[in-house]
Amino acid sequence: MVAHACGCATASRIAQKHQRERESENANQAFDTVQAQALHNRQILNVTYDAKRQQYYGELRATVDDLDKHRAYLMRSSMIQSLRDLEAVY
Repeated sequence: MVAHACGCATASRIAQKHQRERESENANQAFDTVQAQALHNRQILNVTYDAKRQQYYGELRATVDDLDKHRAYLMRSSMIQSLRDLEAVY
């Protein structure tokens, strides 16, 4: 329909531009996800209070013990969830 209304070449350029914009948004989302995880990891490594570190590891063990939390953690850490979130937008 669009190709007929404005010409095939124009429709093709519009589709290519949209694809480039989508790829750029995907790259930005991936970068933001990696940056957030890196910051979180750095914060954990820089903790000087043993009690705080033990609290974190306790929370991590609790995540592993809960199947739903464990799955969600793996989906986030492998960036699968961020890709699914992007797919839901488009």
